[in-house]
Amino acid sequence: MPADRRGSALNDGQVTAAFQVGATSANSGRAGSPASYDQIVQTVLFVLGLVLFLLGLVTGLAVPAVKNPRMGLASHLQGMTNGPFLIVVGLLWPYLELPHVWQVVTVVLLAYGTYANWLATQLAAIWGAGHRFAPARRGPTPRRGRGRVPSTSCWCRSRPP
Repeated sequence: MPADRRGSALNDGQVTAAFQVGATSANSGRAGSPASYDQIVQTVLFVLGLVLFLLGLVTGLAVPAVKNPRMGLASHLQGMTNGPFLIVVGLLWPYLELPHVWQVVTVVLLAYGTYANWLATQLAAIWGAGHRFAPARRGPTPRRGRGRVPSTSCWCRSRPP
């Protein structure tokens, strides 16, 4: 068999076997064969992860437009981290051995948890929630009848007499 341009002498069977390392059934790599359940779940996890990653990207563009930009940033980060998490779980799925019922429960809970986390933080950003629980964000509130205390006055008061 002649070598290709890179100098390897792989035949078609070896190339096909190299791409089917993670396959779980004998028919899984052939054209026209039905996909196994693991491959379907793997594809679903890939799609869910990519969609969540894209939602995280779009959320990042909308951070300046929401009422609470810090929660918008949190929502952006949720999408950017949970999307690849679903993709990695999809990559590892063929190596997971669970009964069918627990596989379904695992996929549903993973999808629900990641999307609910992103949606909750996105809605909080849009509605302006979270200001009440982040008092350090606003800084010290001035007392009635007084303005804000300049930062130099704190330094002057802290010096010993």
